[in-house]
Amino acid sequence: MSGSQTERSEIQSEIDEEIAFHLEEAVRERVAAGLPEDVARASAVADFGNVGKVRIACQRQRLWRDHMMQRFHMTLTLFLALCTGFFALQWARAHGARQAAVEAQQALISASKAAEVLRPERATRQDLTRYAVGDTLRIVDMVEPDRFHFAQQIRVDGMILMPDIGWVRAEGMTRQALSDELNRAMSPYHVNPPQFEISLEEPSLHRVPPVSSITVAAEDSIRFADPVRPDEWSGEVRVQPDGTCLFPVIGRLQVAGVTRPDLEALVRERMALFYRDGHSEALIDIVKAPR
Repeated sequence: MSGSQTERSEIQSEIDEEIAFHLEEAVRERVAAGLPEDVARASAVADFGNVGKVRIACQRQRLWRDHMMQRFHMTLTLFLALCTGFFALQWARAHGARQAAVEAQQALISASKAAEVLRPERATRQDLTRYAVGDTLRIVDMVEPDRFHFAQQIRVDGMILMPDIGWVRAEGMTRQALSDELNRAMSPYHVNPPQFEISLEEPSLHRVPPVSSITVAAEDSIRFADPVRPDEWSGEVRVQPDGTCLFPVIGRLQVAGVTRPDLEALVRERMALFYRDGHSEALIDIVKAPR
């Protein structure tokens, strides 16, 4: 049994025990008031309401709380790591210790990737059999396609958000494993359980091959992202007829005739001028326009 299944079983057992305790308390109160035990039990169950619905509501509330606690722990850890790197860098600059400043700068860069330490090992850039952060997944219910048919991008914490069940880990999972997990988790919430089919709609920029001789031309599209600051610098722009395109933060660049590796180097050099840490791991993908 997997860890998530064990956790769900433990939560369900705790909820069942809590419901049974409240029902027995209600029965004892009614028996003490003079009712026969069978009548008292029927009255207690009727007043308590639909036990199945109460069980599902309690389970969803408990799972939501646990997910929020995990996210709070990850956010707090990342925040403390960033603070440590920032203050160490300020101290090094104030005292003119060049070597110490270099080490503190590396600590700040490592802190920005602290989330990766808190999650399982991610898939490699070329490994398309397992999903990675930044992948966009197409999720379809083959039983009732109109019920669930949408795209979800895997967040930096490796999770996707699903109806009814909340956050689910997708990073590092195969297509079949993720389908099985969603089917199992969603089945208690539907009379006609869904059967999910998952496909990789758009791979993350982390999967782009490291070497490419393709050059940029007018009307091409350029996908871009920076793992150091994914929420601030990512998206897609179109190359204008004059061979330029406008990027966030760094402004307009002349890109026509430039290969992808050279454009990545140019972008990283420009990014270093706009950020105090002077560091960027910008990734570029060229989407050729139809000719």
